Amino acid sequence: MNRTLLAGIAATSAALLMTELALTRIFSVTMFYHFAFLAISIALFGLSASGVFVYVKRKRLARAQTPELLCVGALAHGAATLIALACLVRIRVELTYSAENTVRMVAIYLLAALPFFTGGAVISLAFARLTERINTLYAADLVGAAIGCLALVPLMNLLGAPGVVLSAAALSAAAAVCFAPAARRRRIGSAALALLAVPATLQFSGLEPFDVVYTKGYEADRVLFTKWNSFSRIGVYDRAHQDWSLSPKFTGKRGPSLFMDIDASASTPILKGTGNIADAAYLRYELTAIAYHLVERPEGFTALVIGPGGGRDLLSALLFGARHVDGVEINPIIVRDVMLERFREYSGSLYTNPRVSPHIEDGRSFVRRSPDRFDVIQASLVDTWAATSAGAYTLTENSLYTVEAFGEYLDHLAPEGVLTITRWVFDGLRLVSLAQEACAQRGLDAAQHLAIVRSGRVATFILKRSPFSQDEVRRLQRVADELGFTLLYAPGVPAAAVVNDPPEMRSTRTSTADYRKLILASDREGFLAAYPFDIPRGVRALDAVR
Repeated sequence: MNRTLLAGIAATSAALLMTELALTRIFSVTMFYHFAFLAISIALFGLSASGVFVYVKRKRLARAQTPELLCVGALAHGAATLIALACLVRIRVELTYSAENTVRMVAIYLLAALPFFTGGAVISLAFARLTERINTLYAADLVGAAIGCLALVPLMNLLGAPGVVLSAAALSAAAAVCFAPAARRRRIGSAALALLAVPATLQFSGLEPFDVVYTKGYEADRVLFTKWNSFSRIGVYDRAHQDWSLSPKFTGKRGPSLFMDIDASASTPILKGTGNIADAAYLRYELTAIAYHLVERPEGFTALVIGPGGGRDLLSALLFGARHVDGVEINPIIVRDVMLERFREYSGSLYTNPRVSPHIEDGRSFVRRSPDRFDVIQASLVDTWAATSAGAYTLTENSLYTVEAFGEYLDHLAPEGVLTITRWVFDGLRLVSLAQEACAQRGLDAAQHLAIVRSGRVATFILKRSPFSQDEVRRLQRVADELGFTLLYAPGVPAAAVVNDPPEMRSTRTSTADYRKLILASDREGFLAAYPFDIPRGVRALDAVR
C-alpha cells in the first residue's frame, strides 16, 4: 500500500474532524449554544449513512477502480463542504415553533450532513476495498483525526470557524490528488485547484460567501469588527448599546457607545471615552454600580472586575474613586484586538489607564491564586451562552457560580469588602443559595451579610464579608430610593408592600418575594425541595469546569 493513499486517508479524516468541530462554533453563533450538540449528531448521521450507501451500492461501485472511486469521492467531499458552508451561514433560524422554521432546521441538518456523507463514503470505500491492510488504513485514519484535532485550535484562532471549514475542503482536494493514479495526478491537481480557486476568489473579492450573515435569527447591523478564536466570535457593531439597569430617575444625557457581543448573544457596551472619567457620571445611576456607594471614600479603594468586556464596570469603579482596578477578561480578542488596538482611542484608552490592570485569564482562577484582598469584587452578567470549541459543557453550570467560587470570593475580600453580582431576576435564587452555603461553611449567618436590589428584570446581589451595619443598610435604602430601585432584601428592612414581578416569573408561579423567603427560611432544604425549579444547594459536584 503506497504512502500517498495513506496520506489521502489521513487528510480526509482530518477534514472530517475539523469540519465537525468548526460547525459547533458556527452553530453557536448562527443559532444558540445548545445547538452545538447538533453538529455531533449530524456527523454521526452523515458517517453512518455513507456506510449504508457504500454497502447498498457495492455491486454498482465494483465496476470502478478503487483509486478512481476514492479520488472522485474526495473531490465530491471538498465540493460538498464548500456548498454546505456557503448555505449554512445564510439560513436564518429562529427559536420558534413554525412550519417555516422547521423546514429551515431540516435544511440545515441535511446540508451539514453532506460533508460527512461524502467524506465518510471515502473512508468506507477504502476500508471495504483494502481489507488486507486494514490495520494500516485504520492507523492512518486515527493519525489524521488526531492531526485535525491538534490543528483545530491554532487554525480557529488564525482563520475563524468558516476558515477552518475552508481548510477542511482544501485537505479534501489534497486527498483527491493523493488518491489519483500517477498518470492522472496532474489533471486531478488542476481540478482540485479550480475547486478551491473559485470560492477563494469570491471570498477575497469582497463578496464573502462564507461569512456569517444571520446570527440567531437576526441580520447583523453594520459590522465594524469581527474576529474568531477557538471558543468565541467577537463582533462590534455600529449601534448604541442599551443600559439594562439604568435608573428611571436619570434624566441626563448618556454618552455614545458601540455594541459588542460574544457569539451574537452575550453583549457588552464600548463606551466612548474622552479620557475624563467624570464624563461618565451617568454610571452612578446604574444598578450594577450600586455597591460602590457603600465603599466610596476619600482614600479610594481597590476593585476586581470579572468579565469587564467593553469596560463599563471598570469605568464605574474609577468613577467612584477606585485607586486601582484589576479587570480579568477571559477572551484575548476583547482585550488585545478590541480594547487595546482597534477601539482603544474610541474607549478613551480605558484599558491603558494607569489605575487599571487588565488580565487575560479565567476570573475564578485569578481570584484563587491572587494574594490580594479587594474592597469590591464585581461580576455583571458575565455568562456568554457560548459553546466551547469542542461543543462540550454547553449546558453545564458556570464555575463562577458555585459554593467553592463564592467561598474564594469571600476569602479574597477586605474586612469590609463586598461581592457584587448582577444577574437576571428570574435566576437569582441560586446566588442566594450559594451565598448561604459559603457563609455557613465559614460560620456566618448569610441573612446578616446579604442585600438584594432590583431594577426591572435584573437584580444586584451584594454579599459583605462583615455583617451589614445599620448605617450601611440606611445608606443602601437611601440610594435605592433616590435612584428608583427596589430593595428586595437587606438586614432589618421590611418586605416591600408591592412586588411587580417580570412576566417570566409570573408565568412560572415564582416571585421576587422568594428571595426574602429563602434568606429567612428556618428550613432552607425544605424550601428548596418544594420550589418549582431545581436550585443548587451547594453540592461540591456542582463545581463544574466550563
